Amino acid sequence: TIRATFQRNGAQWMTAGVITKELAEGLKEHRFIRADLHATKEGAEEFSITKAKQIIDEQGDRMFRAA
Repeated sequence: TIRATFQRNGAQWMTAGVITKELAEGLKEHRFIRADLHATKEGAEEFSITKAKQIIDEQGDRMFRAA
């Protein structure tokens, strides 16, 4: 599941989101915040979802492993 959690930064919006997945060891969550700024909430939401998909494609289930 992807959920955009974009955040206000002054007059702009930052890219942020949460990726969750049910694994054998339970529900896992990966949060991300990026420095990308957007003029509108809609732009931040759209880019947050795009960024989450990119993270999933690049990292797969590895993102849920403990550091």
